[in-house]
Amino acid sequence: MQEIRTYNYAQLTDKILSTAITLDNVNFAMEGNIYEINSLECTQYPLVFASAVRPAVEHEEYFSYYITLYYFDRLQDQTEDQNNAASIIVRSNGIQALSELIQEIRNFEYVIDVPYENQYTCFGSTFVFSDYCLGVYTEIEVKLPKPTLC
Repeated sequence: MQEIRTYNYAQLTDKILSTAITLDNVNFAMEGNIYEINSLECTQYPLVFASAVRPAVEHEEYFSYYITLYYFDRLQDQTEDQNNAASIIVRSNGIQALSELIQEIRNFEYVIDVPYENQYTCFGSTFVFSDYCLGVYTEIEVKLPKPTLC
C-alpha cells in the first residue's frame, strides 16, 4: 500500500502564511475572518491575510480549497495628494506580492493546480479596519489530492 500525501486546510494555510512572510513588501501574515481584524494583534504593515471564503469541495480525486488572499497597508496621516500617490504604490505592491505568492503556492508539494486568471480587486476601507487601510484581494482555488491508502 502506498500512502498519498497531501495537506489539510490548516496545513495549507500555515504553508501559505509562512511563504507570504518571506516576500518583499510583506511584514506580517495571518489567517482568520477579515471582519475581525481589529480584534487581532497585527501592527506590522503591510500584511497578507488569508481567509476561507467557502467550504472545501470534494471531487473524485481531489479537494478544492477556496481562499481569499488580502494584501493591505495602513496609510499614515498625509495630504490627499500624498494618499493618492501612496494608494497606487500600495495597490501595485499588493498585486505583485499576491501574484508572487500564488506562483509559490503552485509550486508547493502536493498541489495539483491553482487555476490562473485571478482577478485582483482594490479596496480602501475604514469600516473594516481601525486604521485607514487599502490594498487588494483575490480569491484562489487550490486543488490538493485526497489522502488515501492504496
